[in-house]
Amino acid sequence: MNLIQKIKELNLPKDQYVVVGSGILDILGIRKASDIDIAATKDLHQKLRESGLWGENKRFNKIFLKKDIYEIIPQLNWENYNTTTEEAISSALLIEDIPFMNLYELIKFKTALGREKDFKDIKLLNEYLDNKTEKRVRAVIIKDKKVLLMHRMKHGHEYWVFPGGGVDNTDVSLEDALKRECLEELGVNIEVGDLFMKKFYIIDNLQGQEQYFYNCSIVSGEVGTGTGPEWRGRDIEKYGTYELSWIPILEFKDKIVYPFEMRDKVFLLI
Repeated sequence: MNLIQKIKELNLPKDQYVVVGSGILDILGIRKASDIDIAATKDLHQKLRESGLWGENKRFNKIFLKKDIYEIIPQLNWENYNTTTEEAISSALLIEDIPFMNLYELIKFKTALGREKDFKDIKLLNEYLDNKTEKRVRAVIIKDKKVLLMHRMKHGHEYWVFPGGGVDNTDVSLEDALKRECLEELGVNIEVGDLFMKKFYIIDNLQGQEQYFYNCSIVSGEVGTGTGPEWRGRDIEKYGTYELSWIPILEFKDKIVYPFEMRDKVFLLI
């Protein structure tokens, strides 16, 4: 089954639904899915119900819509699960323009459902996250209501990212990897604090990537004295430019700061 194509055949507005259940497991090659479960907003659910093209199945005092291999879930925030459909949509993974529930949220969702098959899926998801995803670490360094960011210009696109990079096999922990990256990239020694956010991405060839964002503070050194590969005569045409800059949090909403979820979370610190 070409799951992406089957979902596209429904022609649903992408800001009003999210694919839940085993759909993302199928896409990532974790296990095959035999059906497609979709959580819809209240308005979309009502519109589909009124179309007369869907069968109805009442469970848990809710109306589920069924057609072929599809099932439309009326809402997500049930007794043991507090995330709303709208929240799941906002944090969804877009794969070929189809919104899938992100893996961390899916683990929460399946934990709340608590069936034997859900716990089997949770085990598979955790194994995937542990063994088949690239891990990257990022530093959230805030001083005087300004955030230290890497200003990038690449292929005509201007944007900002939080400093950091990949985790090497020689790194003892994620925190040690971040300390190494900040020394190389920024020229400073840092103290790594609490985990601010972690995010799962889908990159080239459906490869998974986890990014960990930590609250950090500078202990010693001078920003701008890093000697990492960013500063060693890289091919600008291929890799773009790098420039460190302190950006006032008040200006965050006006800039392209990746990822947007982090930009918005930091903006709320004002």
